[in-house]
Amino acid sequence: MKNLALNCLFLLLFLTLASLANARTKVIYGEDNRVNVADFNNPLFQKLALSTAGQVDMWELEPYSDGYLQLPNLTLLEDQPVCSEERFANQLAVSKCTGFLVAPDILITAGHCIYDMEDCDYSPWIFDYNQSSMGDKRIIPESSVYYCTKIIERRVDDDDTGSDFAVLKLNKKVLDRKPLKIRRSGRIKDNQKLVVIGSPSGLPTKIAAEAKVFANEDELFFTSNLDTFGGNSGSPVFNLDTGVVEGILVRGEKDYNETDNLCDVVNYCPENMGQEGCTGEEATRISEIIPFL
Repeated sequence: MKNLALNCLFLLLFLTLASLANARTKVIYGEDNRVNVADFNNPLFQKLALSTAGQVDMWELEPYSDGYLQLPNLTLLEDQPVCSEERFANQLAVSKCTGFLVAPDILITAGHCIYDMEDCDYSPWIFDYNQSSMGDKRIIPESSVYYCTKIIERRVDDDDTGSDFAVLKLNKKVLDRKPLKIRRSGRIKDNQKLVVIGSPSGLPTKIAAEAKVFANEDELFFTSNLDTFGGNSGSPVFNLDTGVVEGILVRGEKDYNETDNLCDVVNYCPENMGQEGCTGEEATRISEIIPFL
């Protein structure tokens, strides 16, 4: 009888927690705008995606053949774990953060993505982490793998300002793609339309548009309704009209909610932030890194 009472209490607690989880804030704003690079309808941003990289753990890169490495067979369905009907559930999910080139041997990411030189040694960056280029084989050329040899500058919530970025020197120059253009002066316009490129939830590179600047008052960051997740940290946030980088994606809403089936579903927010407790996705202004280039 005692065990029955305990089991009932546990069930009640579980249902209560599940209900609370479903009531949490959301991360997709309106419709889910993430698409594979090859499926994005703007050739400019397909090209810009070449200059982004995903951060992985060194031990996840296994020898495959001469000049090639293999990534682990770990999907979003297995890693999150998301519910089987979620988008991209069966795609690879191994990237921890996103970075992007601003010079042949300088990579930018979020400050919370890399803490010290040990991270530089054990967390390489891979270019062409792209569903269309890898297919199902998950094979990448060794030439696409880079390590950082110096942390030129790193800030994380500097003096409680919300500043979050890292400027990294790579072990070799990236010569087969161009550095991204960044805003050198001034600031982004209110309501400017945006695009973000990165690895949401560790997935192969995705491009997401149909978003805009919602809050632009803070000196160090701006807020948007971009569809971003963990793994997008460090992603370049672009001006849709110019293709110039305006910011570094650094933080946002909770990504997933757990269902009664013990699998996760994407959180959703209304397109207009401020409703249902949604506060948006924040990007460090790219002007923060200018003094260190």
